[in-house]
Amino acid sequence: MLIPQTFILFGLTINSLLPFALVGLIVACYVFWYYGKREGFDEEKLFDLIFITLVFLAIPLAIKPLVEFIPVFVIANIVFIVFITKIWHWSGFRILDLHSSSEFFGFAVYLVGIILTTGRYIYIPVLLAFVLLTAFLFKIRNIKIKSGYAFSLLLLAFVVLCLFFERSVKDLIFYAILTMISLVNIFVREKISMEKTSFPTNMLNNLKNKLLSKRKRLKVEQKKLQDVDPYNVPGREKDNAELMDDALLEDAPKELSDILSGSILKMQVQVRKALGRMRLGKYGTCEVCGKPIDKARLNVYPEATTCLEHAPKENA
Repeated sequence: MLIPQTFILFGLTINSLLPFALVGLIVACYVFWYYGKREGFDEEKLFDLIFITLVFLAIPLAIKPLVEFIPVFVIANIVFIVFITKIWHWSGFRILDLHSSSEFFGFAVYLVGIILTTGRYIYIPVLLAFVLLTAFLFKIRNIKIKSGYAFSLLLLAFVVLCLFFERSVKDLIFYAILTMISLVNIFVREKISMEKTSFPTNMLNNLKNKLLSKRKRLKVEQKKLQDVDPYNVPGREKDNAELMDDALLEDAPKELSDILSGSILKMQVQVRKALGRMRLGKYGTCEVCGKPIDKARLNVYPEATTCLEHAPKENA
């Protein structure tokens, strides 16, 4: 059953794709803000970037239809993101990864609307493959692949998807430009990686040994906390389930145990992240701005993945 391509609301004729576009926009904005905040970017600036992008999109859309404007918006948006990250001294590669991934999740919602209004159900497997690829690259970015690669691969996937859905000759120049941007991004990313000064082997090995030692120590501490957790005492449910006083006495140690366990878990995640950056050759550079991390800071806090300026307050 097809959805009508237009519907009437309060006497106005509205394109049925508009609700899908709005929902997709909300999804894209939320993903970008939520994961950008989790990765240490300033929350207020993330909101500013989202707001400026929305204004940047809204003005031309008031003049031209969405489909006609897509090529211009995509290219101009990429240029704008690169420009603003330079001003804010952010890692352009990581922001482009986040921005492209979030927009592609939103674009997937819009594609659902296209399929439901045109009846091209044969495109559903293509849509699913596109969503799975986006989710996969979003998951492994900064862990299995260098920052910036997810953006380039998603851009190439977008070109392939557009060619699959619409083979218009007039858009070939647009697809060629996107392909060129993707390849140039990979080239620049590799060039920057090669130009970065690497750590002396002895120092890097020493820091790696510290991280491995800390990882083992944290595992031992976690095991000790589990052993002394009052809720894990053998026979507790049988002996103490009906004793209110015992339950109250257990609550305080349990709360302390949970707090310590949460802190250890955060430290374990940070250690794994630092070891992962070592494997990728990105250890010693701030994951927010890309600047080198002070070696004195790394000697004291080897699991650091941000410079002092962008460090979380509890670790600064």
